[in-house]
Amino acid sequence: MMYTSTLVDVYKPKNASDLTDDVYGMTHIVPYKSKFNSQSRTISSRRIYLLTHVQNSVYVVLIDETTPLQDREMYINNTTDFETYNKLYNPD
Repeated sequence: MMYTSTLVDVYKPKNASDLTDDVYGMTHIVPYKSKFNSQSRTISSRRIYLLTHVQNSVYVVLIDETTPLQDREMYINNTTDFETYNKLYNPD
């Protein structure tokens, strides 16, 4: 089996005029709300992309895990990528 596409959660900055949070220095993001549109391949705050268009992943920090999934706000951690995180915190 060969995968050709991926389903991606889409987020946008909470405050477009000031991307960096004053306290944490990270970008505060919220789910991008959109209605189903078959032309743009968007389902709620998710979108389908071809794998060839995905350049890299983003490490995010969940603000409150008790919030429903469709409303979860996060911070983008600009200082740690997934590989570095695994080296630091993976017990293997």
